[in-house]
Amino acid sequence: PEWHQPDVTIEGDIVPSKVNGIFKVLLENTIQSSKFQGKVNVLECVGPTIRLAVETTEQHVEAELVPAIEITNHWPKKARWPRFLKRWPSKAKARTVKSFGFNLLARSNYHWQLSFPRAEQELLEDMDEDGGCRLKCLQVIRKLKEDHWCPGNKPVITSYHLQTLLFWTCEKYPRPKDWKRFQKSFLRLVKKLQKCVLQRYLRHYFVKSYNLLKYANTNELDITSQKINNFLMNPGVFVH
Repeated sequence: PEWHQPDVTIEGDIVPSKVNGIFKVLLENTIQSSKFQGKVNVLECVGPTIRLAVETTEQHVEAELVPAIEITNHWPKKARWPRFLKRWPSKAKARTVKSFGFNLLARSNYHWQLSFPRAEQELLEDMDEDGGCRLKCLQVIRKLKEDHWCPGNKPVITSYHLQTLLFWTCEKYPRPKDWKRFQKSFLRLVKKLQKCVLQRYLRHYFVKSYNLLKYANTNELDITSQKINNFLMNPGVFVH
């Protein structure tokens, strides 16, 4: 849609509920087309989030879709970043990251949520060009999370939580030598995760005031914490 048209605005403001309504109509029309009919089914709609089941030639996949508005070459005031006197990322990298802008996600009928998918992807890009093991740490901790700590399709700790954890750890340990030894670097990351799960507190990397674990199920966090603790007592059983 055109963002200034009355079908998505009220008094000039783009309204999430209106955008969501158009999004659902477009999605339903696409699913009904002969190309996708029978291969894509809507499982549920929770607020603006639509959960789909997709049949591919190889497997059954579930996906969540949320309407978003992409805003490039602009950085929101709420995201006070990069932080003063921090050595990671470099100033040049930070400028590039901010040039990708942000998204507005429709999270309720009248509220938008900031999202930074392109900026976060740029932070991951060439992260280990100094020969470090940051991305390997992320890959292994994600695998442990999926296989042992919180398996299933609705985990209390997500890959996004782990990515955010890595960003904070890179900022705290900015030197290349901090990421030369995999075992030391990896266990440091796991211990930081354990601390976040215990405290039920993980700040969004760009918007520090937002706690990503604020609405997480506390019982599931406790179970995950115990599993991570078991790992830390004998990591060799899991990582070879």
